[in-house]
Amino acid sequence: MSARAQTPNRGETPPGQVLQLDRDEALFTWKYVVGVAWRRECTSPGVTRFERAALSTLVRWPRGVVLLGVIEPGAIPPSQEMRSIIAASNDRMASKGAVAFAAVFSGAVFFGSVVPGVVTGLTMLARRSYPFRVFPGHQDAAQWFATLLEPVGIEFSVDECSAAVGEFRRHYEQVWNREFRQVT
Repeated sequence: MSARAQTPNRGETPPGQVLQLDRDEALFTWKYVVGVAWRRECTSPGVTRFERAALSTLVRWPRGVVLLGVIEPGAIPPSQEMRSIIAASNDRMASKGAVAFAAVFSGAVFFGSVVPGVVTGLTMLARRSYPFRVFPGHQDAAQWFATLLEPVGIEFSVDECSAAVGEFRRHYEQVWNREFRQVT
């Protein structure tokens, strides 16, 4: 875990738990949501950390977890090799009880031009079938998670989840701008 992940911004941290925070990614959990925000590159160690966090969260929430990947503006699209690594990781997490995967692409240009290729690639590489959808905002992803979790008896608050993810993203942006913006 990064030392910076343990240093809150002026004593304030988002709801949930920040597990990793560096120039490329920030990893967090909130109840049965495991999320990652990518600001630069999607790396193999980052995918491994995300998978470990999901499997650890499944120990606490054995009825299922949902996974959220937020691609922030400025993120670099994953290479074909990284898409294969991500698909294999998603397959493993689905086999252990991950209920669904949502991707949020917040940059309009990235969303419109690259997402279809990334999603098609991940879907073609996946060996298991699991719910996977792309959204323009984390609020939409939270609403979708609710439709999947409530029927299996997992109480889910769309408003609380949206607030927690939004606060986490704001926290990461503040830390990133303060500590990593000039790092190339």
